[in-house]
Amino acid sequence: MTNFTKSVFYISVCIVLGTSCKEEAVSALDYGDSYGSWILDEAIKDGKVTKTLEGTTFNIDTAILSTNLFGIDKSYNYERNGSQLKLTENEMQLFTVSKSTPDTLILNMVRKRKTFQFLMLRNNKIEQ
Repeated sequence: MTNFTKSVFYISVCIVLGTSCKEEAVSALDYGDSYGSWILDEAIKDGKVTKTLEGTTFNIDTAILSTNLFGIDKSYNYERNGSQLKLTENEMQLFTVSKSTPDTLILNMVRKRKTFQFLMLRNNKIEQ
């Protein structure tokens, strides 16, 4: 291959990869699947699986986030900014949605200098 042919090939590959990544990034910004009722499948605290949060639930609608994460069932008003869910009570706790599909929700938070990741599954028992 000539240098010109190699250059054209390389540029074509970059354009194809660039446009496919751009489409993926746009679809990743749709967090509508995060609304609904969720039950904890796995919790990770500072990189290690923890069983202390078993039974944790989240119910998320467009204005209210209800959870038993902090010890009791309570509903909180929250503000949503893209992937961030910021409680307007409870010391302004911030959750970040890192994955949102119809059946899986992954939330991240930092609390008392500990990082948490919650793998949540859709709670179909409540939503039926």
